[in-house]
Amino acid sequence: KAILLEAKVLVYSMSAELCSRTVLCLLSLLPGAAWLAFNSNGLGSRHYHFRKYGLPLQCFGPRCCVYPYLGLQMLDALLQMRGFLVGTTNRMLVERASPDVLLEVQTDAETGAVCYSLSFANKELKQLVKCSAQDKSWLQDSLSVLEAAAP
Repeated sequence: KAILLEAKVLVYSMSAELCSRTVLCLLSLLPGAAWLAFNSNGLGSRHYHFRKYGLPLQCFGPRCCVYPYLGLQMLDALLQMRGFLVGTTNRMLVERASPDVLLEVQTDAETGAVCYSLSFANKELKQLVKCSAQDKSWLQDSLSVLEAAAP
């Protein structure tokens, strides 16, 4: 929901692979958004049908960017954006970009499990993205289907 509201969403991790993978996973939640404007003969018909129904949603453009991994040298360009979805391993970028939503991704050294921490700088945005009863029900159903399908 925060991405659809053009919030400033930043994913931070010590691992470049983990932060970029998380950004791409978040992006894949929007229908057709994971293509990142990629079009080939193999995707042509699917791409046409998505565009026919107004998909992918136009969340990103000249004033709202997405970067699976962003270095410190892009900070000035990032500060000019109205909203963004970016991943970084640089703590200084986290502090200077002042994101509305910060998702910290860590790996537990003992178990190897991935842990997520979500924080909101904007309390109004936090209220807007809060899960409704229908959202929670859909998430529980989706998770049960995914867990049943997992080997």
